Amino acid sequence: MSLPSEIARKIYAYVKSIEVKKEEIHEEKMAIEEDEKHLETMKKAVNELRLKINRQKERIHVVSEEIKGIENNISGQLQSLKEIKEEHEKGMVSPKYRYVEQENAATVYERNPTEIGSGGFSFVYVAYWKNTTAKYAIKKFKETSKEGDIINKVYYGKSFLSSIYNSIFWDEKKYSLVLEYADGGTLRDHLRNNIIVWKNQLRFAKEITSAILWLHDDEGIIHGDLHPNNILIHQNTIKLADFGRSSEKGSDCYNTEEVWGVMPYVDPKVCTPPFDGLDDDEQIICKILSGGREEPVLDTNVKFIELYQKCWEYEPDERPNISQVNSELNSIDSENNNASTVPYSKESEESKKTKFFAIIIATVFLFK
Repeated sequence: MSLPSEIARKIYAYVKSIEVKKEEIHEEKMAIEEDEKHLETMKKAVNELRLKINRQKERIHVVSEEIKGIENNISGQLQSLKEIKEEHEKGMVSPKYRYVEQENAATVYERNPTEIGSGGFSFVYVAYWKNTTAKYAIKKFKETSKEGDIINKVYYGKSFLSSIYNSIFWDEKKYSLVLEYADGGTLRDHLRNNIIVWKNQLRFAKEITSAILWLHDDEGIIHGDLHPNNILIHQNTIKLADFGRSSEKGSDCYNTEEVWGVMPYVDPKVCTPPFDGLDDDEQIICKILSGGREEPVLDTNVKFIELYQKCWEYEPDERPNISQVNSELNSIDSENNNASTVPYSKESEESKKTKFFAIIIATVFLFK
């Protein structure tokens, strides 16, 4: 082989090796870039995990503070009950309460109490006080409740609140309240079982609104769980009841991720977060969020319809406040001369009554 041919072969081999090396370098570079992408993805995942951990820590802190507050509240109430017992034993009991041992309740009642209702926080019984003919409602709490304190703060001389009588029953860190027995039952039952004329419809709405306005403005109390089962009728007059979810205005009691209440009467604004895993309430929620509302009831006053439809607005700022609701209700004609011209729809009386009590609550519950 000639010298030039040998040199050419070596040069070719060298060039070829360089190309192979370049290819190897390119592949290594691609692998490095891929590793960098994976590393960046892992960094993002780690950062997201850190954020979640921090949020969980914050939530744990908030829950811990809430638990401390609940424990302090329970401790304070237990101390109050202890003081009541001591005052009773010393003969210095406050006229608000009379302390009675639960085990001696049989000596207080003429007969065993009969359960007439229950809720998330309590059971309600009806009983006759011994040696009297008057009925009383006995509300036995499942857990320690602030309801007695709230009622005692506001009920004196107010005909629209369910009165608390002067007795507490103590039973292993739980207690019962002796309450006024409402002879007309709940508003829900009253509307289902009776034909309500327009004058009484308007009067009920005014009484409910006046009661809520007084609670808010005069006592600084938010009821927090207003629906027809928590509104009673006694001697044909509205009585607000069940203050288990009530709180003082300005408190952060409702600044939580939890939603409480009976779904048709819950502020639609609280339905913004996702509601995973719901069954029966899911369609109601979707209906409310999509703007679904009750149809006007036949022969309902036009001004009344306009008012409760304002109260149903999705945005709180677009609803009238409770003072405006009260004022507008007082301007509506009790003779219903301005009746609605809504076309008649073939629906049952039961359906119409059900719609009406939804309408009444709308006038006082969905306000800013």
